[in-house]
Amino acid sequence: MGECERRFDLLMNAAGEVMIAFDATTSKPISPVFVYDGRTKGVLCKTENERIPFYPLPREAWDSLRRVKKILCVEVLNQHIVAEYKVPLEVRSNG
Repeated sequence: MGECERRFDLLMNAAGEVMIAFDATTSKPISPVFVYDGRTKGVLCKTENERIPFYPLPREAWDSLRRVKKILCVEVLNQHIVAEYKVPLEVRSNG
């Protein structure tokens, strides 16, 4: 898999909340933030030195991602949740 080809699930509920589930990494989140380009790309800045890319984000999620201020990140290892945390979302459009 290429750097941006990460397996993940992006879920939205009726209340407009967004959750992204992905394979766990070994680091603990330190001041994490999710940066969204307003369309197909997102990056979880989990620590100062760890950035986890998510691409492509599904079209049906774009509006929800533009509206929310936080998303729930869920890290999974061997089909078990090992970490979950809310992360501020920043939309940074490139144009």
